[in-house]
Amino acid sequence: MGKKAISYLFYCVSIVITVLIAAATVLSAKTGHFVPKNHPFISMLGPFLVVLITADILFFIYWVIRLKVIAIVPFIAVMFSLSYTASIYYPANHWPLIGKAGKAATVKKTVVIKNITPVNLKVATFNVGGFGGDALIKNVKSAADYFCGRKGIPMADAIHYAPAAKASAPVDILCLEEYAEGWDFGRDSIKKHLNTLPYSCFDGKGTKPVDMAIFSKYQIKRYCFAQFPESNYGFIYADIAIDSTKIIRVIAVHFESTGVSNISSDVAYAERTNQKYSRTEMFTKLTDKLKFSSGMRGKQVDIICNMIKKSPYPVLLMGDFNDTPNSYAYVKCSRLLIDTFRECGQGYTYSYRHFQKLFRIDYIFHSADFKGINYFSPDGPWSDHNAVIAECQLL
Repeated sequence: MGKKAISYLFYCVSIVITVLIAAATVLSAKTGHFVPKNHPFISMLGPFLVVLITADILFFIYWVIRLKVIAIVPFIAVMFSLSYTASIYYPANHWPLIGKAGKAATVKKTVVIKNITPVNLKVATFNVGGFGGDALIKNVKSAADYFCGRKGIPMADAIHYAPAAKASAPVDILCLEEYAEGWDFGRDSIKKHLNTLPYSCFDGKGTKPVDMAIFSKYQIKRYCFAQFPESNYGFIYADIAIDSTKIIRVIAVHFESTGVSNISSDVAYAERTNQKYSRTEMFTKLTDKLKFSSGMRGKQVDIICNMIKKSPYPVLLMGDFNDTPNSYAYVKCSRLLIDTFRECGQGYTYSYRHFQKLFRIDYIFHSADFKGINYFSPDGPWSDHNAVIAECQLL
């Protein structure tokens, strides 16, 4: 085969790869519009959107250098993903073509009183990952000092998205996922350190608790915990009386995990015991887990959205979604509520500290009864997740 033939073959293969990657990018960017249980393979593309966008940009540069019209294909694919990009990065002057957060449904209030002064609330959600296991007591004390406003984050390289986060962040409402209790350091000890948040509610006392809690500066009038069907994950909500005329509903969720870390643990164990997984077996395990977890999160977010629609109070939804901003879970919630980062955040944001800090999977949403004022996500030493903190004004 001559050089011209080889060159032409390479040219044709490059075009095919460019088109396939662009198509995968568009599908990945629109993953949230497909119900996971009906389209499991499309849902699996969601977490790989960053990789696909990177590939599109590289192909766009390559074809521009070669002055080929095919460059328009990866360019269009990147344009389709701008909504995702705006959910993880917002410059100070905001995106000119996308706008801020979309419209959200106003949750009907049971009590309507005119000419009331708006109330500012600082709320936070944090998957504490067991507070670091062996360093449980130390990390609980350190995190409590931060959230209660006594001390700043004990890290020189802490990343913040607002000047208010540089020292301490005294919050009014704090939701915890995967909190841990020791035999000599239980719920009472945790509550003692979070002493500026005197009201609290924890998950159920059944045989399968999911380690979730809500702490509040304001009185918790009622709360409810539930485990998702056929899952070890669940949610807890609390109706909180801000004053005698204002009640809000705070919903903390922990959706199904992807299970990728469990697969990594299985592989590590196999290596220690001289077992071997073939690439085919690894790929099968990974895809099966991703399909299963995506389908479970789809069912779980449907449950939560039905709760939101029926809520008689303004809603704050927060927690660990275990899903990216192009996912079905995120898109479904953003049709009802407003993403605080899209509304008032700026800069680059992520909440999962592993995988090169590429993934944003923890969120704070609010109904249209609130207005977002500030958003930041400090990179603290207490967990594999960042805390997510937002200041919202109850209108």
